[in-house]
Amino acid sequence: VDAASKAIPSQGLQAQALVGELVRQFVDKVGADLARAEDPDDIAPMATGIAAVVKNAGVNSLEAPQVQSICSLTLSEIMKSLQRESAMQGADGVQQPKLPFSEADDDDDDEDEDGLDLGELGLEETEEHDARVALCAIFGACFKVSPEAFVSHSLPTLQPLMQQWLSKEGPCRALGLHLACDLCEHLGERAVEAWPTFMEQVLQALGSKESEERNTAAFTVVLAAQVPQFGPSYGQRAYTALGSAIQSFKAKKSDDDALRAADNAVAALCQLCLSQPAVSPDLERSWQAVFARLPLKADLEESQRVNRKLLAEAQKPNGGNLGSMARVAQVLGYLCEVYGRSEHCDEELQRDVCTAFASLQQGALESLVSQFSPKQQKKVERIISDGRARGAA
Repeated sequence: VDAASKAIPSQGLQAQALVGELVRQFVDKVGADLARAEDPDDIAPMATGIAAVVKNAGVNSLEAPQVQSICSLTLSEIMKSLQRESAMQGADGVQQPKLPFSEADDDDDDEDEDGLDLGELGLEETEEHDARVALCAIFGACFKVSPEAFVSHSLPTLQPLMQQWLSKEGPCRALGLHLACDLCEHLGERAVEAWPTFMEQVLQALGSKESEERNTAAFTVVLAAQVPQFGPSYGQRAYTALGSAIQSFKAKKSDDDALRAADNAVAALCQLCLSQPAVSPDLERSWQAVFARLPLKADLEESQRVNRKLLAEAQKPNGGNLGSMARVAQVLGYLCEVYGRSEHCDEELQRDVCTAFASLQQGALESLVSQFSPKQQKKVERIISDGRARGAA
């Protein structure tokens, strides 16, 4: 499918028809197996395979009926997963309550250190949960390759379900948050009309006790905050919710999920400062909170994205939304610190940092460097030297 999709620019309609046919054959075969499957350990890889094939098809390469069929299959399998999980929790779909410290709890692996049974709240991660996340990835693939078809044919069905899923704690809320994130990632401004379905719940989830929910909610804000309409509608509340989350949740070094959630909260606050500074209740304090926690610790891919965004803003006239040359100096000084650390500053970003410093007039360079710490000033010397070496090469 990937090879046929890449041939579309040169082969035209013939290659596009081939892509559609290959996707149809794959989805028909694997989709039939998926519909018969009952074991979530089997469902997850099949769903991942369908998502990958649909993504490889390329933008606008599938017809609307294909997208609708794939989304209908996906939704059906998600509902079946929820039904299986509900059946395991009790005939009426509700987890049967347990007496605290009963003998039945002795072997319960879902009980946390405070004696709270996460299974009783429906918050434990299960194989069914993982299967639903994989199924959600199919929706994300459909958003990406055929946004118009998805918005027209599938989103109206999903929106009321998302509202229902997001309205209460439990496995459904995580599912709704994943869908919200995919909508913002792949639809961009076209997702604005759907924001009332989920954005309030996304902001509430920034304060969730569940790391996965906080992580997904924060990344959703990273994506949505880049859309101009976000600021007037949700910006101020997002600043407040993120500030509270950053202060409230202290991740242990051994807790990767909590560390990633903390990183994405910082990334979301940084994105707000870059994209929506006008609605911040206290912009200076927000920037201070961001820089106090950079570079990010666990989500290194997001760390590189944040660093690239900061450099891009610093290079705009008058520092763009950084608002002052003092903030530009703070950004460039920080980038000096991560320069040479490949986990935070890859080869391409290092080259761009060299180019940025090389492009500065001597007076401007001296003015900025005078605001750097001694450590940063020493790093600048290396950056300028590397830039000269690159230029000579």
